[in-house]
Amino acid sequence: MTTSAFSANPSGSRAHPNDDEEDQWEDLNYCLSVLDELEATCSGDDDAITRGMLTHIINEYPRSGNHLQPSENQHLLLSELVDTGRIYNPCSLTNSEWLEIVGDGSMLFDMVTQEARDDIAKRASAVVNTLINTNESHVTLMDGHGRVVYQILADLKERECNVDEFTFWIYDLDYDVNAWHEIFLPSSVESFHDDIFCSGENTLRAPEELPGVVYLNFCGIGGCVEQTIDMVSCLVRQHMRPVMVSYSTRGMSQDRVTGLRDFHNKTCKMTQRAKNKMCAQFISEHGRGSAHFVTYGFYYESFNPYNDPSQEDYEDYGDYNPDEESCDCEDDCYSDCECGCHEELCEMVCEY
Repeated sequence: MTTSAFSANPSGSRAHPNDDEEDQWEDLNYCLSVLDELEATCSGDDDAITRGMLTHIINEYPRSGNHLQPSENQHLLLSELVDTGRIYNPCSLTNSEWLEIVGDGSMLFDMVTQEARDDIAKRASAVVNTLINTNESHVTLMDGHGRVVYQILADLKERECNVDEFTFWIYDLDYDVNAWHEIFLPSSVESFHDDIFCSGENTLRAPEELPGVVYLNFCGIGGCVEQTIDMVSCLVRQHMRPVMVSYSTRGMSQDRVTGLRDFHNKTCKMTQRAKNKMCAQFISEHGRGSAHFVTYGFYYESFNPYNDPSQEDYEDYGDYNPDEESCDCEDDCYSDCECGCHEELCEMVCEY
């Protein structure tokens, strides 16, 4: 057993915690009692024991203020329990093994609404369509507990793809979120405690640092609008690579044009007409008002990789040459463009 993440003396044996650690110590003791019960009731089924313990940790120790992000307690407790050798180490598992442990995904989705889970399924399906249509096997993204990674792998499995062929890079600036990624997600995932946008001060990451299909999965886009625009423009316009972006419209002013509102309005318009050879595909939305959340996929004109390749009207772009077609649209080509896409969305958050 490794030195306790909660408290240990130099010899490696557990020491009694100080006052600040008292609550975590009690949580660990309680988790060990839950583990005892699982072992007694699951009759040697290690998958079920691990699944039960993961479910307990994720649902009983949420992050204060944002239950959709992992908490410090969650990654510390999981690390401790893995060290006992009594449950599987999730980060050592292959994708297929990890899916067996996570099961139907309820441990990850019990904390969200059915509408939100359905929305994640739509987004994951769009990622999988893009992987298949571009012959890619890697995704670079942001994620919380791993709901998107799980749904992508589940979708790939449902389509009878070899899930163990796919890999992920996940960026996150939050220490606890990154620590959770490192201990919970399968071995195909490489976690980076870093900014997905910048590789140095004010330096946009080079495309090779963002391999495969890129998915900017924001909770709130906040002050990252300009960085998002720069990254999408670089990858789509200069390198003809698709990029998906999810974001909340919360706080988007209806009284003045802010960076977020301008970005959203122009994105809506790009679903109808290319702008500087870049188009947008509406993927999904859920929630209303302050809880409204949307996803769009950006792509180089005439090659929409988000289409389902199994549909009868699917067009194979395998031999597509973007240089054979061009768009003369300039920045001002939307001066007379009216929004006609997704009327229920636009009526709520857009003014044209």
